[in-house]
Amino acid sequence: MPVTTGPIYDEEGRQSWFSHKAETVKPYYYKVYLAEHDVVAELAPTERAAAFRLTYPQKDTSYLVVDAYRGGEVEIDKARNIIRGWSSSNHGGVTENFRNWFIVVSDTPFEVGRSTSRSPHPS
Repeated sequence: MPVTTGPIYDEEGRQSWFSHKAETVKPYYYKVYLAEHDVVAELAPTERAAAFRLTYPQKDTSYLVVDAYRGGEVEIDKARNIIRGWSSSNHGGVTENFRNWFIVVSDTPFEVGRSTSRSPHPS
């Protein structure tokens, strides 16, 4: 989740207001303005993956919170500005060995912070 108010690890605390009137919705493309964080989020899906682009404001406090909290792994390559990993968290309808793999490539250097919270995902 892109945030600009500090690293917020609580899911409900980092939610953002958005307007359906300001969305672009197509089968192959989605775009929305996340007003709480002044971030434009874009998504282009494929059959088994998706490409995201997050455009942050010019601000000193821009963060990307990556959750792999329930059976997951995150690897960080600061030299190449890459975060990769997987999460097995899901809400059903997938096989028992399900893993959602991800790769994040940043066009700017980033710092790494970690939450010590292991709060479960709300159902």
